Amino acid sequence: MNESYQYQRLGTAAAIRLIAVLPDRVDESIMCKIYDFPEADIPTSGYYALSYFWGDPTPTRTIHLEDRHGNTYPHALHKNLWQFLNHAWQKKSFDLLYWMDSLCLNQEDHNEIAQQVPRMGEIYSAAEEVLIWLGHDQQGEEDLRLVRDWPEPIDWSPLGSDNEEEPKRTEWAEKRFDKVKDAAEVVLARKVTVAYGKVALGLDEFLSHVNPFRDASSEFTWLPTIWSLVDLRKTGGKKPLLDLISDFELCKSSRTIDKVYGILGLVADLDDGTSPAKLIEVNYEKRPFEVYWDTAFESGAPWNKYSDILFSLGHLLWHAEDETGDFDFWTLKEYAREENTSEQHASEADFFQVFRISKCGGHGPRSHSKRNRDAFKVEIPSKVWIIS
Repeated sequence: MNESYQYQRLGTAAAIRLIAVLPDRVDESIMCKIYDFPEADIPTSGYYALSYFWGDPTPTRTIHLEDRHGNTYPHALHKNLWQFLNHAWQKKSFDLLYWMDSLCLNQEDHNEIAQQVPRMGEIYSAAEEVLIWLGHDQQGEEDLRLVRDWPEPIDWSPLGSDNEEEPKRTEWAEKRFDKVKDAAEVVLARKVTVAYGKVALGLDEFLSHVNPFRDASSEFTWLPTIWSLVDLRKTGGKKPLLDLISDFELCKSSRTIDKVYGILGLVADLDDGTSPAKLIEVNYEKRPFEVYWDTAFESGAPWNKYSDILFSLGHLLWHAEDETGDFDFWTLKEYAREENTSEQHASEADFFQVFRISKCGGHGPRSHSKRNRDAFKVEIPSKVWIIS
């Protein structure tokens, strides 16, 4: 018998896995069962899609997964997802089906993930409800309860307030907004509920309570993600790739390249019907610098805006642990030769490389490391218009 749960291959791209929490436990451990549904058999009563904050991705908890033969296997999880499943078990929500990426996608199968990620918008928009799970601890519950029950708008100005509770709520908002990172999950959902432990409220109600925070002070408004999601919901959930890169450049993800792949479901087609999202192509064999240039070439940025878009992409795809990010122009030669690079993108890379060398005499920052972050901005001179 295998020591780990074995996922059955999805029959078609339109198939889906859903998970149920079971009433029984194995050695005091939560037990769940994963069901495979062909497109025609997806429950008409709906399912609940979970959007949650990964936090530290290190597995610190264990559940058991039951296969179709009744065998059970231990499966490691990170803390926040385990807390949600434990919360569902305590509520005896045994008749509900959930979709959650960590368990409903085979994380060892990059081909499956590449196939399913472009369907995120479809999966979340088809869900009966999307649950934004922020965590489960006493302080968090008290904070969300305070947001829910506060009787009147708060003065969010940076000058403070005489009410001792208000700074506490401000601190909560400052910390929690950065957790809502799953763009398609929030934007495309029919109904969204924000939950922290036992306390929950609808997204619209949540936003009505914290909306004054949007213009509270310049100290906080540089965190645009939650407001970008709100605006996208109002406008139908689509936006040019160029704008999305700027809006979500400060997002975080357990996989670096998912910071791009996670927003592809929100990318609007071009006026001629071309889909930048399809041309970028989800491929988990790619390295961050490949996704960087794929996205840059499909961003639609005018020449005089490439400096800004490349800098935003650098924020998005570079992380502090990666001292050899090499996202700059010196990677273009390697990028053009990669088997994952399309013919069109390879041609664009060659053009950019020639242009960069002719412009700078071959000099430029060697990598997007901490040392070179300030030097990373690409300067597009006015003479570029001669060749554009």
